[in-house]
Amino acid sequence: MPRFCFGNINLMSGIQLIPVMIGLFGFPEIIKAFRKTDSQILKMSSFHVGEGFRTIGRNLIAVIRSSIIGVGVGIIPGVGEDVGGWLSYWASKSASKQPESFGKGNPTGVISAESGNNACIGGAIIPVLSLAVPGSAPAAVLLAAFLMHGYRPGPLLMSETPEFLYQVCIYLAASAIVMWGLGLILARFTVRILGLKKIILMPVIFVLCVVGSYVINYNMFDVRVMFVFGILGFILAELGLPAAPFLLGVILGPMADKNLRRALTLSNGDMSPMFQRPICLVFLAMIVILILSQLGIFQKLKKRKEVQP
Repeated sequence: MPRFCFGNINLMSGIQLIPVMIGLFGFPEIIKAFRKTDSQILKMSSFHVGEGFRTIGRNLIAVIRSSIIGVGVGIIPGVGEDVGGWLSYWASKSASKQPESFGKGNPTGVISAESGNNACIGGAIIPVLSLAVPGSAPAAVLLAAFLMHGYRPGPLLMSETPEFLYQVCIYLAASAIVMWGLGLILARFTVRILGLKKIILMPVIFVLCVVGSYVINYNMFDVRVMFVFGILGFILAELGLPAAPFLLGVILGPMADKNLRRALTLSNGDMSPMFQRPICLVFLAMIVILILSQLGIFQKLKKRKEVQP
């Protein structure tokens, strides 16, 4: 039965993630750019590879933490790299002594998001190789490519073709090195785009936002979705509220709804097993602790402890 469609056939398949992301993060920046009258001159600073490695070394804990989060998120079917990147960013921001610096040039935020994002790729391959269960559309394409070349991912992979698993690991490591090299080469040229005047750059970005939303399903409805969430993202920015939790709600909400209905089907509509099983109780306790930790009274106690010598 269709739910929350409001008579619109386009909503029967849900809201696409890409138009929502473009609207929440791209569209508000276009509006902000035209609101500002002051012009900023882009200053190019020299980049040294050694300094980049030293920055990573100073944030090694964030890299390890984000990589673990990314692998864990990648293993879960249907979640995707976006969730891994945002969760890693949130974890580093929560653990930082200067969370207000995130979003204003703190390299830890960039390192955390990219580490979690990239780690999801390796995590997503784990169920593909071990169980032959793809967790996303790219993973399904990869599984089909394996089958076309005569490999059978699953429990028997190590006994039938044990060398294939090590080959995949080598390919992943080699691709990361190639991406790093291409990034170093292309970044020197692409960063100069920021030197263009915003009155020239923003219309181009606006066209790309519209085209990017349209080509997902070749449907103008996705463009309208982008506009709606763009206005919502602008309102959130004006109120000083982050858009990332809203995006995570859009991603995880359908998954929570689907699995809740599946659980209620298995229990014949009885919700008591959610409060009786040990694993469920552990997760419920974690949720309650996370919610309580964000309340004002606990934040004040935390600040008092930091102030005390």
